[in-house]
Amino acid sequence: MGIINNQDEENTKLAKEMLTLGIDIEQICQITKLTKEEVEKLAKES
Repeated sequence: MGIINNQDEENTKLAKEMLTLGIDIEQICQITKLTKEEVEKLAKES
């Protein structure tokens, strides 16, 4: 369980960094395996 949570945290961190670089949400989803909704939520938080 801990490994999965760590991976989720890493993907979230990576997605936030990618958003700051202006990378397309669709590409972020493909790379991080996060859903579009999750990435859009992160974008609104930033």
